Amino acid sequence: MTKLKLIVIVLAVLALCFLLWGEGVEQTAAAPPKSYDPAKTYSPEALKADVQVLWDVLDEGHAGFDRYTPRDELKKIFDHAREEITAPLTELDFYLKLLPLVAEVKDGHTRLRLSAAAGDFLDAQPVFFPFGLRFLGGKAYIFRNLSSAPDIKEGAELQAINGMPVEKFLPELLALIPNDAGIPTRKLRQLQLPENFGRIFALRFGRPESYKLRIQPYPSGEAKEVSVPGIKGTDVVPTLYKRYPAAARKDPLYELSFQRTTAVLTIRGFVDDEEKGRPPYSKFLKDAFGLIAHLKTTSLVIDLRGNGGGQDDYGKLLFAYIADQPFMYYKGLESKKNHYDLFKYTNISEAELEELSKQVRKNDRGWYDVLGHPNVGLQQPQEPHFAGKVAILIDGLSFSATGETTSLFHFHHKAVFFGEECGAGYYGNTSGFMVMVTLPNSGIQLRLPLIIYSMAVDGYPQDRGIVPEVPVAPTIDDLLAGRDPVMDRALKFLNDKETAARLTPVQAHDLMDAHAKDPHFVVLDVRTPGEFAGGHLKEALNIDIKAPDFADRLDKLDKSNAYLVYCRGGVRSLRAMGLMKDKGFKQVYDLEGGILKWQDAGLPVVPEEKKSPAADKQTKTNGEAMICP
Repeated sequence: MTKLKLIVIVLAVLALCFLLWGEGVEQTAAAPPKSYDPAKTYSPEALKADVQVLWDVLDEGHAGFDRYTPRDELKKIFDHAREEITAPLTELDFYLKLLPLVAEVKDGHTRLRLSAAAGDFLDAQPVFFPFGLRFLGGKAYIFRNLSSAPDIKEGAELQAINGMPVEKFLPELLALIPNDAGIPTRKLRQLQLPENFGRIFALRFGRPESYKLRIQPYPSGEAKEVSVPGIKGTDVVPTLYKRYPAAARKDPLYELSFQRTTAVLTIRGFVDDEEKGRPPYSKFLKDAFGLIAHLKTTSLVIDLRGNGGGQDDYGKLLFAYIADQPFMYYKGLESKKNHYDLFKYTNISEAELEELSKQVRKNDRGWYDVLGHPNVGLQQPQEPHFAGKVAILIDGLSFSATGETTSLFHFHHKAVFFGEECGAGYYGNTSGFMVMVTLPNSGIQLRLPLIIYSMAVDGYPQDRGIVPEVPVAPTIDDLLAGRDPVMDRALKFLNDKETAARLTPVQAHDLMDAHAKDPHFVVLDVRTPGEFAGGHLKEALNIDIKAPDFADRLDKLDKSNAYLVYCRGGVRSLRAMGLMKDKGFKQVYDLEGGILKWQDAGLPVVPEEKKSPAADKQTKTNGEAMICP
């Protein structure tokens, strides 16, 4: 029972939804109904009642409601918002007040939308910002010009809109956007879509019909101010496609190519590509890894940038071709209930409710386990297995099922990551069976996910997505020239034949003896602190490769020193080797087989640190959970 199967009963409703945070999907143009009155207001009592309903349905149904923000804190936020409503509001104004409440839940699958009439009305107004932006290095750049002013060229730095500096209005917009753990990279990438930015800016700042910009021309020139009229929301995507045909191009959802001796596997969505002649995803993946094996390719780039997810089992299948032993994928899939009071605010039928109740079973803690999901339980590796070096490219739009599979790659140390922080939470998401709730007075709707997905991973910050070991961001020059520095950096890393000199345990021991008094020789242990405390090489420095700040800590080391790097079994140290070489370290050695092979050779380790029984128990538990090569 994948996400796609779980939401089948509301799929027809979702397909027609006007989603504020839609990801580039063209909206159907529609004239605003004559019956819609944008000046119509609702009484404070009616609006407060809707806030209470919003709280009730989230509290009752959202399985990950307090995953990132404690319930008591959320309750205070909702109560304060309700108390602040002292005068009548229009639907648009009320919607704007609700957005930050939902954003505080910090779940990217939970979204508000206006009523259909209000959404159509807003899209028909000439109040949308007529440019597509790129946010790079704390600055905003004009990347697509949809305006009536062709002299404003792509690449110009946008410094202010209607007198507001970017650094002032951007945080205000980001606070209105929901995402897993509040991760900012996904919020920024969503705002790069002109229909998204235009809609939220218009809502937040009074629906202006003209825009005064302060821009710094590209590539040089004096900053200047220009004024342009807004455009209709219904004109945004058609204008974008007309002026920039590449934006309308429909690339294959998955494809395999080769860059010299490196295979490049691009997956833009974990769903079957329905274009004529395209194989189903599972067949494509098997054929791709079969060809990689036939060609004896030893390095692989997996490009998951912009991949917003799809079928759960398709994400797992990708990891299974890299896994070399059986693995757990999900720790659990749960819902709070099997019957909900909140369903009275939806259009779900009794038959659909009955179908939902059959898909879950009460567990020992009083919640309900989802039954029959193919990713639950011990998973098996797939053949042909790929055992070479893997680089994975991610960005803020890598989300949902993509976040799930990348967490497994990261936890099991099967790849080096390049790009920017993943837009998905490390430990899973809340999605699966999703219903549309309609607030009874205002008509505003909430997409509410009922299933919490918990990944079988550990040892990473709760409030982060995967932070790449090699952070790479394009410049505006790169974007305008069509360069891809993220891909280039990954290919350079994989094709570097001199990543490290590998030493047997005896050779490494002799090297350590020869440099025993050398201050410029460093033994570097890249295991977890728990593993390090259980025994390590003499005078070793411990920097955990799993830690989000690993790359930053490497930058603080003296690159002119010589380093002997090791881990438990030799996998993580190889990843560290590549990163160090990429960062300019000149003399790096790898302990082949890690500390396990070192101990098998009868060589000494610094004994396990003495702790209290409670501490020993905690370390053992953590160590067992974290065992990896």
